[in-house]
Amino acid sequence: MSRNRLSSWLLKLRDRLGLRPWRAKAGPTEPLRVPSADETRRSVARFHSAVERSQLLDFIEERFPGLGRRI
Repeated sequence: MSRNRLSSWLLKLRDRLGLRPWRAKAGPTEPLRVPSADETRRSVARFHSAVERSQLLDFIEERFPGLGRRI
C-alpha cells in the first residue's frame, strides 16, 4: 500500500472509530505537556472501545453486507 493510500486509510479508520489525534500542546513559553497516568488510561480505554466497535462493525458487515455502514 502506498504511503498516501495508507495515510488516507488511517484517516478514514480514525474517523470511523471516532478517535481524535493526540497532540502535545505547548503554550507560548511552556514546555510540552505530558498527559497524566489517569488521562493516558482513559485514552487507552477509549482506543480499546473503538477497536471493539470496529471489530463488531466488521463482523456485522461480513454477516449482513451493507448493514454495517448504516449503523
